[in-house]
Amino acid sequence: MLDLRAVVVLLTAITVASAETLGKKQHPDASSMRRKPSNIGYPHEKLSVHRLKGRPLLMHGGKDAVLTRASLGVKASWRDTSLKNSFRFYGNKEMLDYQQYLVRTENPVRKGLLQELEGMEGIDAIQYVPYDTLVLTASQEGLQQLLNTPGVVGVFYLPDVFKLAPDLRLSMSDMSASDQKGEQARFRGRHLQSDEPASGEDQPLYVMLAISDAKWSYQTVELILDWEQEMKELNLEVSVKTVSKRKLLVKTTAEDLNTVCQFLAHKPLVRWIEKKKEVHLRNHYAVQALQSQGANATNIWNRGINGSSQIIGIADT
Repeated sequence: MLDLRAVVVLLTAITVASAETLGKKQHPDASSMRRKPSNIGYPHEKLSVHRLKGRPLLMHGGKDAVLTRASLGVKASWRDTSLKNSFRFYGNKEMLDYQQYLVRTENPVRKGLLQELEGMEGIDAIQYVPYDTLVLTASQEGLQQLLNTPGVVGVFYLPDVFKLAPDLRLSMSDMSASDQKGEQARFRGRHLQSDEPASGEDQPLYVMLAISDAKWSYQTVELILDWEQEMKELNLEVSVKTVSKRKLLVKTTAEDLNTVCQFLAHKPLVRWIEKKKEVHLRNHYAVQALQSQGANATNIWNRGINGSSQIIGIADT
């Protein structure tokens, strides 16, 4: 049989512990009924890409790239150092109200999240990148909504280095020539054969803007003209031409190429920068291999079957 005194002591201890628990103020996150904040972490916290929770982020820029967690307030306190010497482009000018962000979502993504973001005021140019990540442009008002949106688990500033095509990023890195050659081999064969301009010729770039057609305005045109003027004030030889509502053609010299890329990558409105290459057909031998057993003649074309006056519709999903 249990000792009566032991039972009394045990009941007393339970009563005291219960009273202390009731007297304590419960932490908000301890309640299962209260939703946790979406942007978990400290403002301007630094986090390597490979340390992101969940599925990996697959973007050109390297797994060792460092992300900075976004926060409300004065954006001038955030300085992107993902590109060498990028500090020279800050100056004393006020930064614009909008900025580009990497938005990490839950996996699986909450149903209706994308439609909800598209309908928010101050959010534009939403693009998905694998995995579970959206790249978008947002004002401070839009950022405030993002930080409190269910299904969003992290919001980070988009580093400048993520805006550069691999060949541009490699040419601007501190890698040795042998390392760059090995890294470039990884991307060989993924694009059409093309010719690059000689070092003495103009170096053309395609620059994609992070805006939708609906947001295009004369203010955007004026902003682009301001960029051209700013680059010329930096003694850079450059010209900027509008190709479409979201695409620019920028020409510069080989000597100024890296600096121009750094300048453009730092602009919040710029989403992507790549070299403009002249694409040529390289199918002289392929057509013979398809039309003759010895891969040395165009037997089908010789019979007049060459596709002339034929219209073919091709759809790709």
